[in-house]
Amino acid sequence: MLKNAFAYVTRKGLKSLVILLVILTMSALSLISLSIKEATDKASTKTFSNITNSFSMEINRRVNPGTPRGGGNVKGQDIKKIANSENIESYVKRINSVADLDGYDIIETSETSSNQSPERAKNFKRAVMLTGVNDSSKETKFVSGAYKLVEGKHLTSQDK
Repeated sequence: MLKNAFAYVTRKGLKSLVILLVILTMSALSLISLSIKEATDKASTKTFSNITNSFSMEINRRVNPGTPRGGGNVKGQDIKKIANSENIESYVKRINSVADLDGYDIIETSETSSNQSPERAKNFKRAVMLTGVNDSSKETKFVSGAYKLVEGKHLTSQDK
């Protein structure tokens, strides 16, 4: 049987070469497509690992203009009702505020002072924006990768 195969290949050299090239090309294309599929699967897994569905709640400024100290809050009982839903995996309570650093000055850099007029620098010399959250690991700035925790651990609801 092996003799017959060898005889056929030697008799029909061109035809055998064409068949060999077709099989070789098909094998190479199959391997390439498998490697592309594997790379795509890895990339999609890596890409979608940090993506979550989320929504945000704020007060309705048409009917609640806020409080004398700021913009008002979503009620804690409303947050609990939604958080207890079976489809909610986790939640972040966030409050933003502006504080005046009494007795301290803000250290200005070329980046922070470039967009600031002299009048604004005088009026808001010690003013800073603050954000408080119950779980900093789920804070948008950390999830998006804009901020990275270099040392320590994230804040949680159990921290005192």
